[in-house]
Amino acid sequence: KLQFLYFIGAAMTTRIGPQDVGGKQLEGEIPHGEIAHHQWEAEIRVMVRKMYSGRWDRVRKFIEQLPEDVYNESAYYEKWALALIKVLVEDKVITHEDLLVKMGYLEDEADHTEPRYSPGDIVRVKKEFNHMTPWERPHLRTPGYIFGCQGTVERVCGAFPCPALLAVGVKAQTAALYRVRFKQKDLWEGYEGGPEDTIDVEVYESWLVPPEEEGPVAPSEPSATIKKNPHDYAKYSEGEKPRYQRAVEALKAVLIDKGCFTLDELRREVEVEQKDCNTELPHGAMLCVKAWEDEGFKKRLLESPKEVLHELGLHAGSTTSEHDHGALLVVVENTPEVHNVVVCTLCSCYPKKLLGLPPAWYKSVAYRSRVVKAPRSVLAEFGTIIPPTKTIRVHDSTADMRYLVLPERPAGTEGYTTDQLLALITRDALVGVTVPSVQ
Repeated sequence: KLQFLYFIGAAMTTRIGPQDVGGKQLEGEIPHGEIAHHQWEAEIRVMVRKMYSGRWDRVRKFIEQLPEDVYNESAYYEKWALALIKVLVEDKVITHEDLLVKMGYLEDEADHTEPRYSPGDIVRVKKEFNHMTPWERPHLRTPGYIFGCQGTVERVCGAFPCPALLAVGVKAQTAALYRVRFKQKDLWEGYEGGPEDTIDVEVYESWLVPPEEEGPVAPSEPSATIKKNPHDYAKYSEGEKPRYQRAVEALKAVLIDKGCFTLDELRREVEVEQKDCNTELPHGAMLCVKAWEDEGFKKRLLESPKEVLHELGLHAGSTTSEHDHGALLVVVENTPEVHNVVVCTLCSCYPKKLLGLPPAWYKSVAYRSRVVKAPRSVLAEFGTIIPPTKTIRVHDSTADMRYLVLPERPAGTEGYTTDQLLALITRDALVGVTVPSVQ
């Protein structure tokens, strides 16, 4: 028991993974523009729901276990797809080989036994590779200290199978293996030995290029990447052009081949989801207006939101629990003394059944990191100035709660009709980054 308590205490003093961004300092701005949702993103949402509906903790676990560079560089829904791959492989629904075949990595079955280089040739080690299996950390036998460095082929060692493929249970082609000699002074700044001291390293041919080349990323070769600075968030925003689309398309093709669903079934469910997402916001806005108009309803909404939603045939969204039918809604009321704002620092938990799909800014690392530490400055970027005399309460939705902010009713709207009040309410106001106002 003491060891367990020590572990918990130690965990609380550090970050739990690349997804744990709350309070980190950022240079990048919060993306305020709306980003269109693409077909492939909707397909991923449907695939995750069909394969693992109600078991979000497993998918989340593998999102959090993605290699850090993959996590930081992948688009939001790419993370979902890569994590889903990992779960499906673990459950033996699909195999690495299924995916690699669809990705085109195993098309050439011939072994490559004729070496490209000879002893004495000058070569350069590539700086980085695309991940062949980006859903998990690759097994590599090329040490990082020689990435991008120039050396001389000392000997051809023979032909051996690719260790990255063998590690995931795939029969690997053979390729030439070399011993490459590097001068120590070229590897280590301030090396204290002699100028002719060397180190010999075994390097597979797929890692080598002629010295005049800089070693660009090779999309069809084993994976390794130079570690990116995890705090360089200025270059990172959700919704960028996907980098791992090859794996996403392979996943869809494999699941169709396995009979998990047909292409037509996937298309129809995407159409239903897109239609639903375009009509969800009125649900949240309707709750707000009804609370403005009816004090009794407002009291019940604040005290027993789950019962209210059940009566109206609504729910807040999915949950991690397999035994429940939806997340627990918490409604927080803005008052003259308190302003509420919602975030999920670990991912993007959000009452999508009431507000639609979360916007890009809500999912962004910048918002998730900054709003917990500097809420007033973040709200100011949305045009919302909170006076220092008013308390700000930030609600971090990290588990099975979903939050809805009940804004203050604007002054001067006493004679407004329901439709006029609905027109004042925006998604952003129900998250708490803006407030309704009369133009």
